[in-house]
Amino acid sequence: MLISYDRALVPFNLANAALTGAGPYDNLTVGGLQMTPIVHSIPGVQLLSLPGQNVQYVRGAIQLYQLQSHRPSYVNAILIQSRGRVEVPGCTACRGGPGLRPFPQCIRAPGHFGGACGNCKWRDHAARCSVRDDNQHGGEQGDNDGSPTPPPAPPAPPAPPARTVPESHWLPGPSGWSPSGSTSDNAIVLA
Repeated sequence: MLISYDRALVPFNLANAALTGAGPYDNLTVGGLQMTPIVHSIPGVQLLSLPGQNVQYVRGAIQLYQLQSHRPSYVNAILIQSRGRVEVPGCTACRGGPGLRPFPQCIRAPGHFGGACGNCKWRDHAARCSVRDDNQHGGEQGDNDGSPTPPPAPPAPPAPPARTVPESHWLPGPSGWSPSGSTSDNAIVLA
């Protein structure tokens, strides 16, 4: 049975309403297949197929509009948090303080999304995560969503020379218009 994304967020809203003032954390109910409609990448589907758990997050750090945006870094971070394992000690960013992260624990899913933790993936900083897969082996490959790194693009061909239209072919502009864009009487001011 496919659950619509809006219905999947009902537990999110109810949990927030029920837990108001009950501690520093809230729970996001995503341990099952609730995220199926918003997971659009092959690495995401592969991670979603693993056993999951609901995700604990710092109260106020995740807003409903962020979840509804379907931003890949948000979706993938929640997948990592729901399917990964706790990393002890946490990455440098997770140890840096609660203001940098929406999740209270540094959790990563080795082999998925470059092995970056959910907190780094949330902010699209997976390449900076100190516990990611390639960092475990001393590499500096960067953010990896599980797909092979494409070869570098060939250099672009040189742009054709700019064509100029002789002033005699210009159409008349509105009153006060100047081809240079600004005159002493009508200066362009950037505020």
